[in-house]
Amino acid sequence: MTLTKSEGDQWIIKYQQGELEFDELFKKFEKLIHDCFWRFLKKHQWECPTLESEDLKSVCYLAFYKSAKGFDIRKGYAFSTYFYKTAYFSMLHEYQKHLGERALSLDWKEEKKDGLLKFIGVDGFIESRRLEWLEYMKEVMERKKFEPNMVEAILIHLETREPLYKVASRYGIYQVKASRYLMKLKKELRAEV
Repeated sequence: MTLTKSEGDQWIIKYQQGELEFDELFKKFEKLIHDCFWRFLKKHQWECPTLESEDLKSVCYLAFYKSAKGFDIRKGYAFSTYFYKTAYFSMLHEYQKHLGERALSLDWKEEKKDGLLKFIGVDGFIESRRLEWLEYMKEVMERKKFEPNMVEAILIHLETREPLYKVASRYGIYQVKASRYLMKLKKELRAEV
């Protein structure tokens, strides 16, 4: 049985008001949830060996729960639309998170041990290399006589990936000026390579 827009919205309102248990609501919308899940799989004919379809289905179920809690009928759209968007972006985020990963192969040959450690993310020196890189960036900027607050803003931008215009504004620096200094840093790094 397919629910109409008004029926679906009414069931969600009953759930939000406490008149309906989540299990009952889930049963009413089970077809919609599975339809959303399969549409995503069909649209993104994907090869992602580290993400099982059951894991993705769990993300879809969680998106349904969040949608049922967060739906607001006053905004004028149907619950199914709200749910599809929430579920789609949740599944897409999970999919993209796993896309760059590779399946773990248990090849324990000695020459591949270092590659395996890098693959599974166990690298004891990664933090020290990151700190050395940031220290090197700081040295280059000081050598080019960047202002101290500019150095701090660019380092925060590089370390946290927070947009430069947000970091610069906290230090009282205009976005254009910060971007120019970042370009100077890039040119200096290219010249050294």
